[in-house]
Amino acid sequence: MSDVAPRPAGDVRVVSLCSGGGGLDLGVHAALRRLSFAPRTILYLERESYAAAVLAARMAEGALDAAPVWSDVTTLDAGRGRGVVDILIGGIPCQPHSTAGKRAGIDDARWIWPDVADIVHDCAPALVFLENVPGFLTSSGGVAFGEVLSDLAALGYDAAWQCLRASDVGAPHKRERVFILATRKGGLGKCGAWINCRRPATCVDRRTRRAVLLCGPCRDYFDELWGDASGEVAATT
Repeated sequence: MSDVAPRPAGDVRVVSLCSGGGGLDLGVHAALRRLSFAPRTILYLERESYAAAVLAARMAEGALDAAPVWSDVTTLDAGRGRGVVDILIGGIPCQPHSTAGKRAGIDDARWIWPDVADIVHDCAPALVFLENVPGFLTSSGGVAFGEVLSDLAALGYDAAWQCLRASDVGAPHKRERVFILATRKGGLGKCGAWINCRRPATCVDRRTRRAVLLCGPCRDYFDELWGDASGEVAATT
């Protein structure tokens, strides 16, 4: 992932973890392009052979950026990406947290957050963007979600999160998911031009009544990313 070549203005380099079929990549890239950035995925990480084959097919079609696909989250030398990676995104495994399963949470072998946290530490991206099922918020009695927030804070990141449904943006199905956006304090670089979360405020989405942590610029970001469907958010005291 190391790179010494000059970078064009607006160039944003992305590493995608637990990439699946690349759906999160497509959404993040679309949002960044709307904000006049030029995103490029430089590495995918996906252990499932079928999903990796889908990624390869989408790359061949031109739907996804051509980039290597790494298969093992424990062996990735993410330190090579320090100073290169701007954004780290990932839909870490939802099976430990889904209400459709046993909900073993942090005791599930698929709980790979500690490995993901190591990658965040090593490559130090300006932004971390994670997706999971809403059951993630209460998995292991809230310990799983708390561990993510605690680790991100220890690594120097402020986090905001919100639950959204696919139907909120016009899809004919619910598919509710929680999205977590973490920004590195004092090190946002070019990304600081469009989001700065140094003083997060506790807020509540009046539509879902769910508590979220969003500062003013973060609310502007979610409005830009999801439009009016993101719901009205008001600060609480």
